[in-house]
Amino acid sequence: MRTCPHRCVLFVAALVSTAPLLADDPPTGVGALRALKLDLREGIQDEVRRQAQAQHQPEEAHAIPDLETAAALKSFGRPGTDWLGVGGGYANDLDTDEDYELFVTWSRFLAHDLEFILEGGLWYFDQAGDNTGGLSGSFLFRWHFWHDPEYDWTLYGDAGIGLLAAFDQVPDGGTGLGFLPRIGVGVSHRLGDSHTRLNVGVRWHHISNGRIAGDERNPGRDAPMIYAVVQWPF
Repeated sequence: MRTCPHRCVLFVAALVSTAPLLADDPPTGVGALRALKLDLREGIQDEVRRQAQAQHQPEEAHAIPDLETAAALKSFGRPGTDWLGVGGGYANDLDTDEDYELFVTWSRFLAHDLEFILEGGLWYFDQAGDNTGGLSGSFLFRWHFWHDPEYDWTLYGDAGIGLLAAFDQVPDGGTGLGFLPRIGVGVSHRLGDSHTRLNVGVRWHHISNGRIAGDERNPGRDAPMIYAVVQWPF
């Protein structure tokens, strides 16, 4: 079989002229494999660089931010922190009536040094007439107007109001439903190296029903109350 040199030359020339096109625009499967290979290579190189950077950084560089974050979440006086408390109080009107309270609290700092508190109380009233008990719910705002740089100590003032549901008349001759306005001052102290705090304070303690049953059934009680609360962050 005879071949034509002219045709062979044309065929070779055509292959040479199309080779750059095949290199720049390979078939779909070849291009996808090549792209995957490049992605894998870049991923490996990025991981190697991250490992190298991590090895040159001290362990403290990783640990300190975590410790600082954990401490900040429990820092007293910091906005957004929440606290639980358990406490008790005693009031004496310097006459015949004595009031005892056990209570639990939940509080949150709305701003630096400004604490909003919800309180649930269990009461016992040793009073003229029939002694009795009761339950209460209260809210108050507390401003820690002075503190040292570490918040080991704070001085505060607070004010609020609550609602009392007594099992009998409180005061005697009144009703079983009463209001509990309050205003006072106190001090808080961090206990040791923990985040636990002790609050001790004194407040004006008042009970009356706001004339809901008329003037003749609205005896009021005013007394100084001392109290103590232990608080924990959560």
